[in-house]
Amino acid sequence: LISDAGTLKRVDYSYLKSSNTPNFLATMSATQTPTSSAQVLINFDQTTYDSASGYNTSSKKYVIPSAGYYHIYTCVNLYNSSNDLDRIILYINIGGSTRFQTDSQPLNAASDFVYLGGVYNCSANDDVEIKVYQVSGSGTGTVANDKSFFGGYKLIT
Repeated sequence: LISDAGTLKRVDYSYLKSSNTPNFLATMSATQTPTSSAQVLINFDQTTYDSASGYNTSSKKYVIPSAGYYHIYTCVNLYNSSNDLDRIILYINIGGSTRFQTDSQPLNAASDFVYLGGVYNCSANDDVEIKVYQVSGSGTGTVANDKSFFGGYKLIT
């Protein structure tokens, strides 16, 4: 119900509802062992949903279908069987440049979850990708496929 100068009026919900589209969520079909001390593209090779068919499972990138503000986010779980995971830097690159970055230094840890997200004013056809830089003292760090994801949606304006 809406009040119009004291007169209550009824409005159909279909005129008020809206959704955050386009939207997508990408995941991994298998674990990944990125090279230590190098920036590596994370292998998000499958989608749970993709309303605008903008995610390319071959290039591991989402292509922005229409300009606007987007909330882009990722969560990555790295583990090291030698309990020697020392550093994880996670990057969200948009249009070829790093737009968001976080640095976690768990020091001699068995595993660490790193979340990164932000809102960015994207142009149509900008590509969005997630990269990781990890350092392990001994052994190698592995990205867990069942606990890592990459997604985003356009904000309603």
